[in-house]
Amino acid sequence: MIAGDVLYEDQLASAWTYPAKVDALFADLYELTMMQAYLREGLSETAAFSLFVRRLPPTRNYLIACGLETVLDFLQHVKFSTDDISYLSSLSLFTPEFLDWLLDFHFTGDVFAVPEGTPVFGNEPILEIVAPLPQAQYFKTFVMNQIHLQTLLSLKSATSHYPVEISAALAAYDLEVRYEIAQRQMHSVGQSTK
Repeated sequence: MIAGDVLYEDQLASAWTYPAKVDALFADLYELTMMQAYLREGLSETAAFSLFVRRLPPTRNYLIACGLETVLDFLQHVKFSTDDISYLSSLSLFTPEFLDWLLDFHFTGDVFAVPEGTPVFGNEPILEIVAPLPQAQYFKTFVMNQIHLQTLLSLKSATSHYPVEISAALAAYDLEVRYEIAQRQMHSVGQSTK
């Protein structure tokens, strides 16, 4: 691709996707040990994991929800490779049965979320995962990391952009007012010379 080339929508989708490689080990070790414990105890009923902000920072009235696309991509493509299983086996923390289960692991739940870019308020759910308990547990860290980071960045971008927009609006208003004053002065000067 050459600088200045225009990417059309169909090219844009294939030009950049996130993540390029879905890493199943991008999780807390705690999540994996909890998954094993749930499976060992037969706890695989449906669970709901809701992500929301309890209290907003004192200087914020809202957040801009972002990160949904990244989360959905991860949920759709995550898979433990044989290298991942070999690494986990080397830790001597997991049973062979659990490691075999991980080889077939994939997301089977549902996701409910506000659309990207939606303003959200304190105690308002941003995203909810409803899935078998081991799955909901595993995805929790990734979801929190991605939604938190991207929401924080979008809010920072939005709030740093507002002063620029306000300044531009004020400058435009100031120019209009000055223009009108100048027009009136010119008109009154023209009237007084007649």
